[in-house]
Amino acid sequence: MPVNTKTYWRVLGETGLPTELNFSDPVAIIGHEIFWLYPTLETEGGFSEYVYYGPTILPIEVTLAPGDTMADMTAVLGICSDICVPAQAWFSLALIDPAPDRANGLRLRQAMVIAPMGWDRDPQPIGNVVFDARTSMLKVQVDDPELDQALLIAATATRLPLFSAPQKSPESNLVLFPVLGDVGETDLATQPVQPIFRTDMGVFAIDLSVKVTPAQLESAQGERPARPCLRGQSRIFRTHVERGKVLPLGGHIHRAYRDMIERGSPLLPVPTKLVDANGFSDTTSDAVLGQGLVVLFTVPGALP
Repeated sequence: MPVNTKTYWRVLGETGLPTELNFSDPVAIIGHEIFWLYPTLETEGGFSEYVYYGPTILPIEVTLAPGDTMADMTAVLGICSDICVPAQAWFSLALIDPAPDRANGLRLRQAMVIAPMGWDRDPQPIGNVVFDARTSMLKVQVDDPELDQALLIAATATRLPLFSAPQKSPESNLVLFPVLGDVGETDLATQPVQPIFRTDMGVFAIDLSVKVTPAQLESAQGERPARPCLRGQSRIFRTHVERGKVLPLGGHIHRAYRDMIERGSPLLPVPTKLVDANGFSDTTSDAVLGQGLVVLFTVPGALP
């Protein structure tokens, strides 16, 4: 890709298109694992996205069916520069090479340098991980003073919930990750969180259980705590208004709305909050058509 073009990590962020690989025809590859390299966390425009820019290599380890001589793969990736589009590519590879492909072998070895590895030594650089339901923050204790906290990433195997960029805490060894969206969709008490971090020795990842105190559990199961911002609330749909059509930022439509609103649908004439440098202001959707403005508006009847 050109240096100003990006594609997405396994956790997309608030916008983006997922990477999809299909090895099904013919069935020469019966299993595969993508080694997702350490991404760039981008927060331009107020949205959190995990991306790769420019020339990118994603190593893939495959399990081959006995006796097959060719392997085919179809890949669909979200590619973004000025706009985001799904890009499709088809690859065919001979499974028996007369000579090693040394050039691509070198590229793969270089890429694997920034593929996260497990941490198998003491002391542990990351301590306790706590979810604070009252503030909707994930608190990660960093025990290694040499670790660059600004480069720390938090994710789960299920990709939900989504964590925003790390924030500093009054406590020097504590990093705060705002939880975006409805945390009720995924119970953090029952799945590990994976802090991913860079060191002079490479990139590492650790699976850690999330500690939730009884008071936090009561808050999470009772009345939903107030959110620090509008992002992720259930009845809010974020869109880019252009030519009277709904064009979701990054081309991604949240699953809660996918059945009722699609790309290119006529924009609903609904009350709208305009977001600009001065904050939020009340307007209507038809008043901002064609201006390329980012707005927040409710979808009537979207959710109870």
